[in-house]
Amino acid sequence: MLENREDEILIQEIKHTKKLPLRLGDLFTIPFFILFFALLLFILLNFVDTNKNLYYVFFFPMSIILMFFFTVGRIMLRLQKVKTINYFLTNQRIFFIDAKLGNILKSFDLAEYEFEYFEKADSSGYITINKKPKTISEYDIWEFNQVRGVALFENSSIMYNIDNVYKVYQLIKEQALKK
Repeated sequence: MLENREDEILIQEIKHTKKLPLRLGDLFTIPFFILFFALLLFILLNFVDTNKNLYYVFFFPMSIILMFFFTVGRIMLRLQKVKTINYFLTNQRIFFIDAKLGNILKSFDLAEYEFEYFEKADSSGYITINKKPKTISEYDIWEFNQVRGVALFENSSIMYNIDNVYKVYQLIKEQALKK
């Protein structure tokens, strides 16, 4: 199941629940997108007096689909991810493994990534995995000048619904410091 490197030892499977993964940001994004698309539909309806067929055939259905995706769709994608992925921690890496097939979906080297945790009142939460930022000397001139922009999609490197998230976070940090 896990491809081993030299001296790599499985520390533990990171336990997580299969329930709906809601985040604090959802309290703001869902009402925002609903209001945004309602306003968009209202504006489009007032400006498209001459082409009502175009409005009802194209703009209205597309707006409804986009509104669904940016509100409920995001949460459903998270739920699907929580149900189909298992997390494993070794002394060198974190693995995201398909729960049904056992395939390795992603592998994160502990020395190359930073970890942040977000804890709820019941001590569960989620851990985000991000690349360590580069120093100025490590940037290529073309890479440094790129526009970063706003991310429309969520980070796919998040471990949701982790039980005792702080203890798991400490274990990951401990293993990363040993590297």
